[in-house]
Amino acid sequence: LYRRINMPKHWWKSKTLWLNIIGAIFAIVQGLSGNAWIKPEYQVLILTLGNTILRFITTQPIGK
Repeated sequence: LYRRINMPKHWWKSKTLWLNIIGAIFAIVQGLSGNAWIKPEYQVLILTLGNTILRFITTQPIGK
């Protein structure tokens, strides 16, 4: 199949962006509820590792 490389993609197709949106929502819900389901240190570790992994497999930039 023909694959367009380095062509901008729509923002909603970005796995990295979705990981960060979900992480932010999770942090807000945890903060508002007052319950720390996952320790903050682990949350940062999970998001950092997830972002790093997704960055290495990313092939297209996000369009404007």
